[in-house]
Parts: sequence; C-alpha cells; structure tokens
Amino acid sequence: IAEGKAALIEKTWTLGPAQNPAILTCALRQGPAHFINLAPGPDDSFALIDLPVTVREDTRHEKMRGSIRGWIQPQIPVAQALEEYSRWGGTHHSALLLGRHAEGLAAFADFGGVEFTRIEGKS
Repeated sequence: IAEGKAALIEKTWTLGPAQNPAILTCALRQGPAHFINLAPGPDDSFALIDLPVTVREDTRHEKMRGSIRGWIQPQIPVAQALEEYSRWGGTHHSALLLGRHAEGLAAFADFGGVEFTRIEGKS
C-alpha cells in the first residue's frame, strides 16, 4: 500500500510503563480506492458502505512523516459524501481498499448477507 519505501521508526509511548513500539510509516500509494465501512443496523443487521475515492499525493506537513498518511478525495463533493455516509450509518471504524473492486465488494456483501450501498451521488 506504500507509495515508495516504508520506514520503520520508534514511536514514543506515553500511556503507561510499556517500551516504545516500532511502527511502519509511509504515504499511501496514489490512485483509485474504496473507503469502506461495515455499519451496524437495526436488529443485529449490517450494511457495507462503499465510497469510491482517489488517494492523492503525500502531505507536505513534516509532523505527519511519523505516521501512515494519505489524503483521499471522494468522486462527489465532500459535503455530499459525508451526508450520504452519515445517512447510511457509517462509523469511524473504516478501511481503505486500494484499486477498483466494486463488483467484488458487492459480491462480498451478498455472500455475507449484508445490505450493500455505494455512495455515488444523487441521480
């Protein structure tokens, strides 16, 4: 998923007596992707939300170099994307799937018996 070579760095740990962890850092590879979320629904149901996005160039902010980082841009206006994402119950536990895999995501949702929605804008 890295654009270029990832780096292994020591990260300062401040939440207790543990030793500092080693973490991988990198910019995300640019190109098409899916921002996906498995959102809980009523009566123990779930919905798989697919927001097609494009991963953009790396950040120029030096303080971000010590993390996995990436800028994503939806194919529709950001305000509209966020409104639709919220309407479908999207949570903060999400994943980024690089490439274009719309058919595979729909098949995965069907196989798992969950509702599937792709946020592509209003028609």
